[in-house]
Amino acid sequence: MNRRGFLAGCFDPFPHPGYILAMREVIENNRCDTIIIGLHINPIEERPTKSPVYCSPKERRTMLEAIRYVSHIVNYNSEEQLYNLLKNLKPELRILGEDYQNKHYTGDDLNIPVYYTSRQHNYSATQFRDRIKNNEYWSPGTE
Repeated sequence: MNRRGFLAGCFDPFPHPGYILAMREVIENNRCDTIIIGLHINPIEERPTKSPVYCSPKERRTMLEAIRYVSHIVNYNSEEQLYNLLKNLKPELRILGEDYQNKHYTGDDLNIPVYYTSRQHNYSATQFRDRIKNNEYWSPGTE
């Protein structure tokens, strides 16, 4: 049986290690067999308070396609489009970070089982954007 999970995000400036760890966790815990990615093309179009994107949809898609956990990528640009994707694709599992527990999220009325991934790391798109903006470079001996 091919149980499909669905993970949505902007994945900018790139699919950072937090996303990769979430995907790995879901697959290794046998919650799903493949992951469909919902690629949010331009979050600021609908929500101006979000951060603008650095990488084009094509660039982000290229990076996502290289991840072994990803089976399919679908684009969306609004919460309404995301809702319709979830409704039409009917994934067997919705993948969300544990910070979404007890919160409203797009498609929560569709009764798709949810797996909340653990956030036992400090990776976030905001963190990487800030590091890039502040020219904070990695140096040997730090993680």
